[in-house]
Amino acid sequence: VLDAYYGKAYTCGENLNRKDEAINILREITRKYPDSRYTIDSYMLIAEYLFGAPSRKQPRKTIESIPYYKKVLDLVSSKGITSKYYDQALYKLGWAYFRIGGLNKKNYEEAIAYFTSLCDDLERAEEIFAGQALPDYVDTRLRDEALEYIATSFVSIQKKIDDSKSGVG
Repeated sequence: VLDAYYGKAYTCGENLNRKDEAINILREITRKYPDSRYTIDSYMLIAEYLFGAPSRKQPRKTIESIPYYKKVLDLVSSKGITSKYYDQALYKLGWAYFRIGGLNKKNYEEAIAYFTSLCDDLERAEEIFAGQALPDYVDTRLRDEALEYIATSFVSIQKKIDDSKSGVG
């Protein structure tokens, strides 16, 4: 039954573009089956569907995605497992906070923290697997974008500081 339930949610979200229906099913999965093999995937898909909502629904949906990405991090960490979703969730949390940075300077600081954590995690993985092929769950391509967002976040913070001193914004 759980396989069919998750399959329905995935089909609704990925193939039928019925994201709201998919989110409702995925929330039900996480509520009814909190220890299932689909729990982490469900939280990640909920976050992705919210984050990817049309611009007319933003920034509200981006803000709504944040606790779901955090739940992915918490579950992966607490279970002590390796998952491709860990670094993806760090990246998306950084991006989510960057996306809403204009609402509050602290959001840029959060973005920097998550992007830095991602870069640190990737560096640790490269050290652990030195001289070996990296596992599939380690995506070093995320590092370049994370570094760009870190730099842009610092620039945005400075701009907010400068604007507040000059009375702009």
